Amino acid sequence: MSRSQLGRSCFLAVCSCFLAAPSFADTPLNPLDPLSAAEITAAVEAAHAKGYVGDNTYFPVVRLDEPKKHQVMNWQPGETLPRRAFVQVFQDVPPNGATHELIVKLDGQPKVISDQLIPDAQPPVLNTEIFLASQIPLQDPAFQQALISRGYGPETWPGLFCLPLSAGNYHVPIEEGRRLMRVTCLDVASVPNPWSRPIENLTAVVDLISKSVIEMYDFGGTPLSSDNGDYLGIPQAPAAHAIQVQSSGNDYTVTGNNLVSPRWQFHFKVEPRDGLMLSQVKYNDHGNLRSVMYRANLSETFVPYSDPTSNFYYRTYMDEGEYGFGKDSESLIPGKDCPENATFYPATITDDYGSPIEIPNAVCIFEEKTYLEYHHSDIFLNYQEMARTGRNIVVRYATIVGNYDYFFDWSFHDDGTIAFRVGAGGTVETKGQPEAKVQQDISGEDLRWGSLVADHIGAPNHQHIFNVRLDVDVDGTKNTLAQLTPTVVPANYPGSHRTSGWTVVPTVAQREGPIDPLEHTQITVFNAQKHNKVGNTVGYVLESENDTTILMSPDDPPVARAAFGTHELWVTPYDPTEVYAAGVYPYMADGTTDGIQVWTQQHRNVQNTDLVLWANVGFSHITHSENWPQMTTEWFGQFQLTPFNFFDSNPEADLNDAQ
Repeated sequence: MSRSQLGRSCFLAVCSCFLAAPSFADTPLNPLDPLSAAEITAAVEAAHAKGYVGDNTYFPVVRLDEPKKHQVMNWQPGETLPRRAFVQVFQDVPPNGATHELIVKLDGQPKVISDQLIPDAQPPVLNTEIFLASQIPLQDPAFQQALISRGYGPETWPGLFCLPLSAGNYHVPIEEGRRLMRVTCLDVASVPNPWSRPIENLTAVVDLISKSVIEMYDFGGTPLSSDNGDYLGIPQAPAAHAIQVQSSGNDYTVTGNNLVSPRWQFHFKVEPRDGLMLSQVKYNDHGNLRSVMYRANLSETFVPYSDPTSNFYYRTYMDEGEYGFGKDSESLIPGKDCPENATFYPATITDDYGSPIEIPNAVCIFEEKTYLEYHHSDIFLNYQEMARTGRNIVVRYATIVGNYDYFFDWSFHDDGTIAFRVGAGGTVETKGQPEAKVQQDISGEDLRWGSLVADHIGAPNHQHIFNVRLDVDVDGTKNTLAQLTPTVVPANYPGSHRTSGWTVVPTVAQREGPIDPLEHTQITVFNAQKHNKVGNTVGYVLESENDTTILMSPDDPPVARAAFGTHELWVTPYDPTEVYAAGVYPYMADGTTDGIQVWTQQHRNVQNTDLVLWANVGFSHITHSENWPQMTTEWFGQFQLTPFNFFDSNPEADLNDAQ
C-alpha cells in the first residue's frame, strides 16, 4: 500500500521464436538467489509471448521457483541448477478475474513450461486496484449524497482520500465470489496526518472487476477533531551525545546473498510476498558445518480489530497475503534505522505490470556488542573474576502496510542461539468518535472497543499475530518434536528428608497439528540419530515470548481463514507446497480449501522426519494516549531457537571479547 508503482512497462508481445536468448549479467552464486532484474524481465516477456498481454493483465508476484530441497542441500559452489521463475498472472476479466500460475524456464531461451489456471483464486491486491478503488465511491451517486449530507460538497472531494481496505469474507450472498475492497474516506485537506480526520460510519463495498459500488453502509457522521495529528512539526529535543553501536569493520563477509562469519553462515533474500527470507542456516562447530534450519520465512499475519461495528468489523487484515510484505519493503535509513556502518542490500521486486523495481537499503546487516555475555567469579578458589562481552549478527528488514511500519530482526549469537523479534511503529488506525473527552461517553458503549487518543479520535484495540514458518533441520532432516515438562513426583530415599522431587516427562508429538504447550513445558526439536560426546540426543529448544491467539469466538467468520492464529504453535511434516499458513490465496478466502487447518486433517506422521514448525508471535494492542500522533517503535513479539545438547560443551568457552 505504500508504493504506488503505476507506470506501465513497455514490453511488446512477440512470438517466442523471435526472442533472443538473454544474457544475465548477474550470474546467481547460490541456487536460492532471488531473481535479478534481467531474469524478471525475461520471465515477464516469456509470459507476454504466451499471450498474457494487455491493459487488463497484471503480475502480482514474480519470484524464483526454488529448486527441490534435496537438490539445494546437495549443491556445491560452482555447480549450476536450473533457474526457473514463478509468475503469477491476474487478468481483470468478468465476472471475478482469472488467476494463472506460470513456470518459466530461464536457462537458455526463456519459455513458459507450465501454465495452470487456479479457479476461485484471488491474488494480492494490486497498487493499481488500490488507486482505482479510491476513486470509484466518489463517482457513485449514493456515496456522493452521503458525503454531501456530512457537509462535503463536490468542491471538497479533491481534499478527500478514500481508503481502500481488504474486504475479508463474511459469507454475505451479494459478496460471494467477487473481488472486493471496502472503502472509507479520510479528510486530508490541510492536515499533516490524514488519520486525524476519519469520515466515520460510511463504507462503500467496491467490486474491482465491475468497477462499481455494490453496497454502501451509512450510519451517520461524527464531529471532526481539532487535533491535526501533526508529528513532523513537533520541536525536537536537544541532540544527545553519540552512542557507538558497532566499531569499524566486522567479523562477517557477504558474497552475493550469502553471509559467512566465524560461527554462522546462511543465505538471505527478499521475496515479493514473504519479505525477508533466510535459508541454509548452519553453525560452524570447529570446522564442522552443522545445519539448524533449511528455511525461515514469515508465513502470514493477522491483524483483527476488536471493534465489530459497521465501519470496523471487516478490518481483519492479512497484511502479508493480501498486500505482500516484499512489495511494500521500506528503505532503511543509515544512522537512524541501522548503524551508519551497517551493510545495506537492495531488493528487486516488480510493479503491477512486471517491471523490475529496486528498493535500496531493503536489508541491513550489522554486529552488536552484548554485555554480560560471560561472567563468573569463583569465591571458593579465589580465581580472578572472568567477564567477557559478546557479538551478535543482526539482519534487519522493514515493511510498511497502510498505517503500520513493521520491523523484523534475526539475530545470530555466538552460543548457537537464533533470535527473532518483530516490532511496529507508525500511526494507529483511527475512528471518529462523538466524544471530545472520555467522561462524555456516559453509556460506555462508544469507547467500548478502544481508547480516545484525541478529541473525537478513537483508536480501536486490535491484535498483531505473525506466523513464522521454521523448516528446522537440527543436524539433519530426521527430527522429532517433544514437550519436556518438569513434573513433581513422590520420593523416599534413605538419608533424605525430602518427600518429593521433580523429573522431566517427555511428550512426543506423533501426528501433525496444533501444539498447545503444557504448563512450564519446553518445546524441543531433537535428532534421535545424532548424539554429543556424552551420548545426549542433540536438539534445539523453541522459546517463545509474547505469543498470542485470536480473541474472537470460534464462529466469527474471520477465524476460519486465520485458523493458524487459534493455537500458539503447529507442527507439520515438510511439504514444499505448504509455505503459507493461511494458504497461497487468502484474499477473499473462506478458509475451507487451503491453509494449515486443512493440511493437518491428513494426520501425517511427525516423528523422525523432516519437520516444519509454525510459530506465532504477537500481542494484543490495548491502545492509549501515548500512541498518538505517532507510535514509538515497540518490539512486541519474539522467540529464540536455543541449542539443547547440540554441542559437547559451552560453545562460547573460547569467546574473545567483542571490541
